[in-house]
Amino acid sequence: MGKRDYTISSAPFSNELQQILDFSKQGKTIVRIAKILVNDEIAEDEARDFVS
Repeated sequence: MGKRDYTISSAPFSNELQQILDFSKQGKTIVRIAKILVNDEIAEDEARDFVS
């Protein structure tokens, strides 16, 4: 059987994090979650990095 490794991490609370939590309750892909963060100040690649 394969061994699983887990990492526990934390993130400071932010409006962006709350937005992600609310949006992803029904299950969303990383791409769909990242797209809700994109705006004039946040590029799509930055949003994807933040989510993943």
